[in-house]
Amino acid sequence: MISRLAILHKRRRPGLRICTGVKLLRRERLTPSHPQRRIEVASPRPAQVDEACARLHLPRLTTAQRHRIKVRRPPSCFQPTMSITVEYLFNSALAFDSLVDLLNDKLGLCFAPYNGDSADQYCRLLGMELSLHSCHGLVNDGECRFEDYAYQIETRTPVCDGDLRVVQVELMAMLAYTMHRRLNVLSGLLTFDVQCALARYRTTETGWYDELSCSPVTFPQHLVTIRDRITRAGWEA
Repeated sequence: MISRLAILHKRRRPGLRICTGVKLLRRERLTPSHPQRRIEVASPRPAQVDEACARLHLPRLTTAQRHRIKVRRPPSCFQPTMSITVEYLFNSALAFDSLVDLLNDKLGLCFAPYNGDSADQYCRLLGMELSLHSCHGLVNDGECRFEDYAYQIETRTPVCDGDLRVVQVELMAMLAYTMHRRLNVLSGLLTFDVQCALARYRTTETGWYDELSCSPVTFPQHLVTIRDRITRAGWEA
């Protein structure tokens, strides 16, 4: 059951915020310890939202909910209150249970089922919420080819952890590289807040390669590159 519809925004110019997506929140996943856990849909287009709702066994959006997907001009005192997520979508030859065990073993994580759901694993990494999903339910949207990948791992920083956002993107890029080296993950997609593609990785004869920047992945330059993509797109991180 949808408990509320939260609107994602993107700053185009001072004083104007334009909706670029929706987040569908299921009531049973809102708990005191994790009040903003959610299932996300990456496109505001009605047909794609309906398709995603069907996949997640959620009711279709009402006309009133659709009317909320529109341009809004906030007051001058507007302050962003939403959480920020950075996602890494990838494929693996491993079954989900084996993948969880290997992540815990090789990367020192402590994933455990969230609310008893083994398909939704949760832990904390460097103070940030870290989730691993076997069924992410995201639909393709431009450069964000979500449906090409089976698994999703993401960090989330609510407002109270906003001071950690300066390293959130970089942490996920390093996590993606570590999974490539230690778990033999051969390809993946790094995105910012389910809206902006930061890097699309694949393995070549010369190593780890980013198709979006058309360059091999080298550190620390790659961290500068993906941070610049957020800035050029007009996002606030």
